[in-house]
Amino acid sequence: MRATRHQTAFSLYKTLVVMGLWLAFFGLGLLPGCEKESPPPEPSYEVTLLYFNDFHGQVEAFRKGYNDKHNVGGLSRLTAVVTKIREENKAKKIPVLVMVAGDFLQGSTLSTAFQGRVELDLLNNLQLDALTVGNHEFDYGLGNLLELRELALFPMLSATVYKKTSNELLFEPTLIKTLPNGLSVGILGLTTDETRVTTNPKNVDTLRFADPALAMQRYLPELEAQTDLVIALSHVGYEKDLKLARQFPEADVILGGHSHTLINTPKQVGDVILSQAGDRGVYLGRLDLKIYKKQVQLVSASMIPITEDLPKDKQAETIAQDYIAGLDEQLKKVVGSTSVILDADRPQVRMRETNLGSLSADLMRQFAQTDVALINGGAIRASIQPGPITLADITRVFPMNNSVVTCRLDGLSLLRTLNYSVHRLTSKVEDPQFGGFLQISGLRFELKNGKVTQVTIGGEALDPDHIYSVATIDFLADGGDGYEMLKNARMKYNTGQTLRDILLDHLVNVQSNLNAQTDGRIGIR
Repeated sequence: MRATRHQTAFSLYKTLVVMGLWLAFFGLGLLPGCEKESPPPEPSYEVTLLYFNDFHGQVEAFRKGYNDKHNVGGLSRLTAVVTKIREENKAKKIPVLVMVAGDFLQGSTLSTAFQGRVELDLLNNLQLDALTVGNHEFDYGLGNLLELRELALFPMLSATVYKKTSNELLFEPTLIKTLPNGLSVGILGLTTDETRVTTNPKNVDTLRFADPALAMQRYLPELEAQTDLVIALSHVGYEKDLKLARQFPEADVILGGHSHTLINTPKQVGDVILSQAGDRGVYLGRLDLKIYKKQVQLVSASMIPITEDLPKDKQAETIAQDYIAGLDEQLKKVVGSTSVILDADRPQVRMRETNLGSLSADLMRQFAQTDVALINGGAIRASIQPGPITLADITRVFPMNNSVVTCRLDGLSLLRTLNYSVHRLTSKVEDPQFGGFLQISGLRFELKNGKVTQVTIGGEALDPDHIYSVATIDFLADGGDGYEMLKNARMKYNTGQTLRDILLDHLVNVQSNLNAQTDGRIGIR
């Protein structure tokens, strides 16, 4: 029987209705259990980075400038600031990372006496997340550094320090850390390849220091692939950090050290955020970041000054005071001897060449590998009698924690510097109160009728137009005793190495018994 036109139309209608229902429920995913799954939203993260660098054993608060009235720094106060920020961020569920970009030891009497143990205990108490190894970490010997590493409750990183014999890395190169909010952070440690010449060569003669750029090239790709945020914790200096930032845009943040540069506002190099927090714990750097799809946004940044009006962390203060209480016993340790009086008698060292003045200048020049070394007699504060030399003796000679600074000076400016040094030495007036008379190394001169003449450097006559490398101390480099010529010198770099530790290193590693003599390098007539 043939279907009528109406029956055919009705059948077609039913078919379309059924197909529509199928499309509605299955094609469009409306039936229970048949929903079309969409990818989860990409998470965003927040994190606070706290950092400092070139601490140089400055456990106690100190006066940064020689004429300052107030103390700054001190690890107990810095620790209290970190604790406060951690508590504030915990309430907001924002994690905090605390990092040090190298040179945590060497530079204070406490550091010298205890070979870095006091700093290590205080950094353990701070609950540090990571530290990159600086060049001065080797100053008390490789064995001592490896002992400190075993005692550390935080990772010491470096992707550039290799054992010569096995060509293996001495430290872990990187750290990958997953924070409580799920953020994955990769940290790469970089140690300057200048370490081979900025510590005693004996300390690192079994090691090889690689180019930091090669370490970045090797490790950054894997860190970028595995983490949301990549940080280079660098101890290579500001200028080299700038080059690394340009060369490796995959590094989200570079936190630097070595050049003691204070960067109040982070430097943005492309997408790389670059910062450094000065030195000696005077400032704590802070970066607040937001990360979405591995894109890093700088929300805020600050340099927090550590001032004497801030509270102290009680546990950190207890640790420091325990070491200070034991300092006297450490200072009694014999570290060498001298066959002659090492002369720093005030009227002598401030008005003419003395054997201790020449020895001090010679050791500075040898350490810094410069053409010339200049140290004011006022920085050398005590003589040492023949016999055993203790750490206390060295501390009395150099009580002011002066560090060695290198710079560049043209010959004419150097001649003016020498003339200023002797300007109070006349036939009628001698002024032992003026501490600016210079003890020298690498040069010789005659003083005739109140003027410097016959200046030679390395056996050659001084060239007014030649640029000479000079080692001096931070006090003079900052213009102390009126030395504007040194204040205006070019390419100044604070090595962080103190006069005290240079003399100690010489006694322990080079010459245990001193027989220092004058040689007429300053001829006064």
